[in-house]
Amino acid sequence: EENGTLSLYVNGRRFIGFGGNWGFGESNLNYRAREYDIAVAYHADMNFTMIRNWVGQIGDEEFFEACDRHGVMIWEDFWLANPVDGPNPYDNELFMANAQDFVKRIRNHPSIGIYVGRNEGNPPPYINDSLYAMLPILHPGIHYIPNSAGGVVSGGGPYRALPPRDYYLLYGNNKFHSERGMPNVMTYESLAQTLPADKLWPQNSQWGLHDYTLASAQSAASFNAMIEKAFGPAKDARQFTEWAQWINYDGY
Repeated sequence: EENGTLSLYVNGRRFIGFGGNWGFGESNLNYRAREYDIAVAYHADMNFTMIRNWVGQIGDEEFFEACDRHGVMIWEDFWLANPVDGPNPYDNELFMANAQDFVKRIRNHPSIGIYVGRNEGNPPPYINDSLYAMLPILHPGIHYIPNSAGGVVSGGGPYRALPPRDYYLLYGNNKFHSERGMPNVMTYESLAQTLPADKLWPQNSQWGLHDYTLASAQSAASFNAMIEKAFGPAKDARQFTEWAQWINYDGY
């Protein structure tokens, strides 16, 4: 940490992390060695160098092995959500016992790049102090920071669709920036399996229930506007989802 900014070095060489956030382990229930290997290989093929294990939700050994194999570093969060999203642990000792066990299990993986205490906030003081004390003993040489989105790193989106050139002008370009994204529109086939036939089009509250909300952080209204500017008004859900792939391709 120098001048309020985090710098990472791997084998003595400056490391710049580019990549994505992985989480929601329930969506990866069918992932085993083969699936993790393919997914991490895709990550590396896109010239990404780091995966953030968002809120520590992936604990499968096969994930860490795949990152070792493909040379992708891991930003390893502990299991603390944004303070607004979830309560603090009610049993600090149990949390730290789990943290010790987990670090002992993964510390031999060369892909571990950094440990982070909490998503978008600081851990409770007892846990934060305990992590600061524990990690240099159990995993020396791997840095720890308490907050994924403040201090020596940056975060906090934006999470709405923007013109591609705007991403180069956003805040956080002078630090590791932990989160940035946009609505990710599924294919028509998946949408048809998700929504009742009479709710596919036009967009309605059922879309919002599946996180395609016009306002809030994801502000899907900007995504709709970008589609209309590029292609014109969509006539139905199939056309919208096909056009949406182009907007997502440019954004990601």
